[in-house]
Order: sequence, then structure tokens, then C-alpha cells
Amino acid sequence: MLVVGVAISQAIALGAMPIITRLFAPDEFGIFASFASLVGIAGVFACLYFEAVIPLARSDSEAASIVVLALISVCATTAIAALAVTYLGHHLVAQLGAPSLDSSLWLLPVNIALLGAFQACLYLALRNRRFASVSAARVGQTLSVSGAQVAAGLGRGGAAGLIQGYTIGQLIATLAMAPHAYSFVRKAFAKRSDLVELIVGSARRYLPIAAFGSLGTFMVTASYQVIPLLLTSYYGPAAAGTFFITYRVASIPISLLGGPIGQVLLQRASERVAADQPTAELVEESLLTLVRLGLLPFVMVAILAPSAFSFVFGDQWRDAGAIFQVLAIPFFLQFVTGPVSSVLIALRKQKIVAQLQTVMFASAVGTLTAGYLLSFGMIGSISLYAVSLTAIYTYYLHIVCKYSSASGARVLHRVMGRP
Repeated sequence: MLVVGVAISQAIALGAMPIITRLFAPDEFGIFASFASLVGIAGVFACLYFEAVIPLARSDSEAASIVVLALISVCATTAIAALAVTYLGHHLVAQLGAPSLDSSLWLLPVNIALLGAFQACLYLALRNRRFASVSAARVGQTLSVSGAQVAAGLGRGGAAGLIQGYTIGQLIATLAMAPHAYSFVRKAFAKRSDLVELIVGSARRYLPIAAFGSLGTFMVTASYQVIPLLLTSYYGPAAAGTFFITYRVASIPISLLGGPIGQVLLQRASERVAADQPTAELVEESLLTLVRLGLLPFVMVAILAPSAFSFVFGDQWRDAGAIFQVLAIPFFLQFVTGPVSSVLIALRKQKIVAQLQTVMFASAVGTLTAGYLLSFGMIGSISLYAVSLTAIYTYYLHIVCKYSSASGARVLHRVMGRP
């Protein structure tokens, strides 16, 4: 049910992209990409990771108390974001070199609040196995964003229209999930007279997990969300907009195919680890499947990327195809490595995952900044980033094989048809 929801959402978004890319210029997409990156980075701390521990609750009342903790954190994060926008917003816009973002910056705390509330409601729905509701909310969100952005483009809404469409979609998704969360919390608390003690007890029990989880998730998110911000600051909004479309296209197979494979692998690997059984075969079969699914499409798109992007999205997006060519190898490695890296979670190697994500974040900042300082230009800086990302993902894959006892050479032989 969850995979079907993702597939429908991706199909809607992909179908709308050729229309939206013809209604907005790359610099307008760049402003929107910078805004979305700010929401994504700040949104990591919206719930303080309490949303992710909702499924771990031992009872309905404890789950309800964690939802309350997550919403308290959302309120605090939103208030801090509102103060930051009020007093530091102009400095941030000036630093990014994106003055047209100033008029929409007030929507930043609004989106952080909506994102945090949605995440809390989402994880509660997953805990309660309301998979159809989750899928419906995601499809409704994508439909709303796409429809609102097309309408804004037809009305010449510019970057502000893209941001407003994004906000409308997040609002609709949150409103769709909120009634269940409200009724669940109300019912769970109905016969409790020790609400304060219950909430405080949950905070003490889960705060250490939440704190470390927030830092790890921040590194994962920031390693990609920081790129549009750096490109906007160094090369202008058009560069960030061009990269945004490139990454949006590359993320489709990663989320549509890689996500479900990774979820299945995590579930099966966890069962094998619990039974003290090896995980090598699972990892090798997953790698083989991913390579066979992704190799030919990534190669074909990389070869035809500039012409294909120009034909599908419009002539102004030819540079997005050129960026895809530069990043094709790390994109493919991400597609392969991301799902199988879930075995490290099953093997309780979260610390290694966090370290590798930290290296990715440092690599993004370091290579793009070095390319800018050395006057490599946008493509040259992204090429430098691609080289570092290729090395990191190659090492990441080595680590996965090492701890799972899988053999990358054996997988490669099978891909080439050798016994």
C-alpha cells in the first residue's frame, strides 16, 4: 500500500514537471530550491526526532504522550524559526544573494510547523497500520502541490508561486492526517489522571534516542539540502534551480525502487540477525537486483541527458542534463548503496552510518566551496563534488559488504553472466 502511494505520487509529480518547467525559469526554481532546503534542514529538528520513536511506544498512552512531546517540539522550533526570520531574515537573503526570497521568507516557520505536525501524524498512522491513509495523504499532497504550482505559473506567480504551492500541499497533507492523531490522543488520555507524569516519563526515556537521532538525520538531510544553498550563494539562483531539476529526476528511481528494496532488506536482515543467521546472501541478492534494474537506465539517460532534458522540460533545462551526465556515476552508486546500507542498521552499526553521512556533508561543502574559490565554474565545481561522492559511495559499499560478509566481486561476476 505504501509503495503504491509513492508510485502514484511520483507519477503525478513527473507528469506535471514538463508543464511546470515551461512555466518557470531556472532562477525561479533556484529561489524555490533554496527555500525548500531551508525548510528541510530546519525541519529535521521540528519534532526533535520524537516522531521516529512513536512506533517504539509500549502502549497507546505512551504513544500519545510522545506525539504530545513531538508537537511541543514543533511549537518551540517554529517559534525559534519565526524569531530568526524576523531578526535575521534580511541577512540570510543577502548572504544567499537571493533578494526575491525575502517576500516569501515568512512562510518558512509556517512550513516548518506543517512539516513537523505531518511527521508526528505520519508515524502515529504507521504505528497504527493506517497505510491507506498515509498513501492517500501523500497522493493528495502531490496533487495539491502540482496543481497549485501550475496555477501559479499560469498566473505568472514566479518563485513565490512555487513556494505557495509547496505550502498548500503541505497544509493539505497535514490536515488529512490530523483527525486520526487528534482522536487517538484524546482517546488515549481520556482515562488518565497522570498526564504530566506520563509525558515527563516519556521525555526522560526517549530524549537520548531523539537527541542522537536528530543529529544523525541532520547530517543525512544537510548533505543534500545544503547544495542548492551553496549554489545560490556562489553562482546565483539559476544554478540552484538547474541542480534542483537534475536531482528531482535522479531521485525518482531512488525513491520508487530503492526505497522499497531497502525496507524489505531491513526487515529480513533484522530477522536473520535476531536468529543469528548470516546476511551476506540477502545483501548480494539485493545488490544484484539493484544493479540489473538501474545500470542500463542510468547509462542511457546519462548519454542522452542534455537532449532528453531539453526535449522533456524545455530548452532552458539543457544544463540540467549536463549536470546529470556529471553526476550519473554517483547517482547510480547512491541508487545501489542506499537500500543495501539498511543492513548496517540491522547489524547495529548506526555509528558508522552517521560517520559516513558526516563525511558526505563535509564533502559537499568542501568541494563546492573549493571549486568556487578556484574559479572552476558551476559545472567544474559539481564535477569536483561528483568525484568525491563517487569515492565515498564506493567506500560505503565496501563497508556494507565487509560487515555483512557479502562479496562485491561475486555480485559483479553474476552481473556479467559468469558463474
